[in-house]
Amino acid sequence: MNDTFFKNCHGIDEDGHVMSAYDIAILSKALLNNYPEITKYTSIYMDSLRDRKV
Repeated sequence: MNDTFFKNCHGIDEDGHVMSAYDIAILSKALLNNYPEITKYTSIYMDSLRDRKV
């Protein structure tokens, strides 16, 4: 992953915080291969947060 630079750890936009589509694909492949249970969470379309309807 050579085209990625994170300015923070939480993912909120900030100038200079960039990630290429290719690097996203590399990260996604590694995530799915090493932690397949992630699909239980990424397949949730909507959920409630703190008793509020989303």
